[in-house]
Amino acid sequence: MLTDTPPRFTVRHIVLLAIVLRLALGVAACHNGFKTFLQPDSRGYIALAEEMSRNGRFHTLNITGVCVDERSDVCSLVGSRVFSGPDIQRTPGYPAFLLPPSALARQQNQEWYLIAWAVLLQGLFGGLTAAMAYSMAFALDMSPRRCRWAGLFVALDPVSIAFANFVLTETLYALLLTGTCALLTACMHKPCWRPTILASLALTAAAYVRPIGLYLCIPCGVIFACLRELPLRQRAFRAVVILGIPALLCGAWVARNHLATGVTAFSTIATENLFFYEAASVIAARDMRPWNDVRTELWT
Repeated sequence: MLTDTPPRFTVRHIVLLAIVLRLALGVAACHNGFKTFLQPDSRGYIALAEEMSRNGRFHTLNITGVCVDERSDVCSLVGSRVFSGPDIQRTPGYPAFLLPPSALARQQNQEWYLIAWAVLLQGLFGGLTAAMAYSMAFALDMSPRRCRWAGLFVALDPVSIAFANFVLTETLYALLLTGTCALLTACMHKPCWRPTILASLALTAAAYVRPIGLYLCIPCGVIFACLRELPLRQRAFRAVVILGIPALLCGAWVARNHLATGVTAFSTIATENLFFYEAASVIAARDMRPWNDVRTELWT
């Protein structure tokens, strides 16, 4: 019940709890080796970050048969690079997040530097996300007790705790998306423009981390255009900012993809998933064959 929340349990305690839970799970998982923190997509993100650090370009890497150093628990990508041109499947948001430690990891041939960077920061991001959930509830004029529970739901979410310890986009995307919602909620009924611009930038960053975020610009713009509490000029300004800034900044990446490959798209991940995963499932069910075999045929 809501009345069970201790009155002295503040947002600082919630943030600390969220961080401790995520980092504690990461420390507990270390005994299984650093490969515990890697998923199939993780290797692609790491490879792209290393390529950005090494040559300053965002190129597709064929990492089939990635070399694993038998003396280490960390997946080594050295010697497994086959460049096939500019990458248009992924967007550069998460590889850019992995960029700072990638040079040191490459020089020392120790990928665990990069993995530790991702897991540590993602643990901190979990705490920030819980704090933003608290601030959203506060901006909606909820009671302090309900604000604390809003933060606790994020802090104690088992899925977000687990994914904070994978080299994947989910935690960073959740932070940016929650930050966007917190900024928009804070200025929903007030004539302020800075939070609106910051929210549009955060939404753009979320789209660069996961392209699905780009579609959220439309409902956000429509919501602000329909707010009758604000003057017409304020509503128009916010709708234009929320729609215009992401369209402009994401359009730059669309132009890059078009100039580099001739494909006019922000990302081809949805199309590739439709073909290599959904279509493979349909064919496998129709022909009563193993899904992996069908997917391998489609890839080749």
